[in-house]
Amino acid sequence: MTLDYLHIPVSILKLADLNLRQKLLLALVVSFGDRGLRSGNLELAEILGVLPTHVSELFYDLEARGYVEIKNRHSRYRIIYYRPKSTVGDILLSTKSESSSILLSTFDRSTIDQSRNITKELKRCAHKARKPVYENDTFLRFWTLYPKKQKKVEAQRIWDRLKPDAELAEQIIKDVQRRSQIHDWQKENGKYIPMPTTYLNGQRWTDELPEPKRGDPDWLPSEEEVEASLQGGGL
Repeated sequence: MTLDYLHIPVSILKLADLNLRQKLLLALVVSFGDRGLRSGNLELAEILGVLPTHVSELFYDLEARGYVEIKNRHSRYRIIYYRPKSTVGDILLSTKSESSSILLSTFDRSTIDQSRNITKELKRCAHKARKPVYENDTFLRFWTLYPKKQKKVEAQRIWDRLKPDAELAEQIIKDVQRRSQIHDWQKENGKYIPMPTTYLNGQRWTDELPEPKRGDPDWLPSEEEVEASLQGGGL
């Protein structure tokens, strides 16, 4: 059998007169269509986790209920077809192409577990990508004032992790306002402004502001320098 995956129509899962293994076998038969299922009991038994003799019993019961037809039942060339004229035939045919199916891997257990993990990770990433990033008022104020506007989504997530209250948010915003005026953040077209993610991750608002140096645009002389300059006749 070369089938790697099995799509199980929901209509089969809803059949109340079949157990789970019979539903799996019926879905397998349906998946082969007009070609019919030619797999032996041993291979199917390994998939279902039962004895080979039990596979025959499951098929005989499906045949008795009118779901399948068995050709050459006692031969190694046995072929099992689904019965399109049975009461469930139209339902199966109408649901074969539906997207609301369950995907079952027929690989070994380690491959099944790996496939499930990959599927979960893909769903997680898809959900993460679809999840909108809301802009609360405090983050919007921070982002509007911050001079380097890169990696907004990441900055929003860091802000959300911080969960700053009104007082802390105001402290951060005022610090950004002050630092935007100092020479270090203004020189060379803002080359030395940290990324907003770096600023938030490092809680840079807690850093002391650098003292401006003589010659910096934001430098102001101290009171002692002013007084000395006045006494000397100039500033």
